[in-house]
Amino acid sequence: MEDNSDNVEQILKDLNSTSWMELMTALNQAKGLLQTVSPGDACARQLTNRIIGFSNHAKWEVRKSAAEALCYGVGPAAMEALRRLEDDSVPYVRQAAQKSLRESKRGATKVYEKRDPTSERLFSLIKKMNPRNIREAYASAMQVGQIYYRELAGVTTHELRNNLRIISDQLDAIEDSLNLYPNPVAAGPIDKAKQNMQELIEVIDRLAFLSRDPGPVEVFEVARVLEEAMQEARSKVRQDGHNCEDVRGIWHRDDVKLKGDKLQFKIALRNLIMNAIEASPADQIVDVTLEVSGGFLTICIQDRGRGMTEQEITSAFKLFTSSKKKPDGMGLGVPIAQKVIHFDFTGEIRYESELDKGTRVFVRLPIYTEDAP
Repeated sequence: MEDNSDNVEQILKDLNSTSWMELMTALNQAKGLLQTVSPGDACARQLTNRIIGFSNHAKWEVRKSAAEALCYGVGPAAMEALRRLEDDSVPYVRQAAQKSLRESKRGATKVYEKRDPTSERLFSLIKKMNPRNIREAYASAMQVGQIYYRELAGVTTHELRNNLRIISDQLDAIEDSLNLYPNPVAAGPIDKAKQNMQELIEVIDRLAFLSRDPGPVEVFEVARVLEEAMQEARSKVRQDGHNCEDVRGIWHRDDVKLKGDKLQFKIALRNLIMNAIEASPADQIVDVTLEVSGGFLTICIQDRGRGMTEQEITSAFKLFTSSKKKPDGMGLGVPIAQKVIHFDFTGEIRYESELDKGTRVFVRLPIYTEDAP
């Protein structure tokens, strides 16, 4: 186990600060360190005892940080402090204490405990890497990445929903007051805040999609799902006020099949098609083609917009990065499509673009056959 004595000493020193903001930072650092050490380590007990002392701090922000850190505290005194914080006068502190108690009861996972069998297999392969097992190591790495990717998105959406619920209640209370005591100056900002709330909810819904496990696995015809995705994309962009000449589907085989979550696949394609429509001038057609070759199918979605630079293509796969000029471009469509195509269908997405001529998105996937597992 790594020697953490220097880190503990610095954190304990920082916890003597008279600034409540610096105390919050130090408590967060203490929480991070507690996640990495065994409960039997002396530093874990030392930090826990120091954190408990902040459960009665005058600033609720400090008490909340202490409640979050005590999730990883050791000994019955940490649980007693959390139970006291459950009755705190500030709802944010109560919620933090309740969450920490829930996590503690089911056994909060520490960093050093997170090596699941798949991770262990990956580490073993890396140590004895050779050309024969590179493919297996890559597959294991993708599985590990998918597990933690979903875990992060799930935790993030949970926290956002809790906080949005509190904000929503506060906005409703303010709006009720304005109904009793009208104030035209305040009404506008309240309406804008509620509009922003709806946009945040949409972001959370999309993040929640990233965290969900694949749905029912079934064999389905790609052409039929592709047609549904095209129709839904047309409808959605028109609702948003974007005019498009048409989306044209071109393929000569209707019998090509995939195996997996059909709904996720359709949503992934719909996101890519919507991007193509929104990138195209109103009088231009978006072409969607389906071709089959050598056990693989390739879907190509071609727009005739302004094109993309290399930097824009790279950024397209990053969360919350959007090249759209309209304010509601959230930068989640392509990452969602990437997650589905890459992780769930073992395929790939590739962009080709030329400035002032347009962009082509290629989705390449292995075809399902009757003798496939």
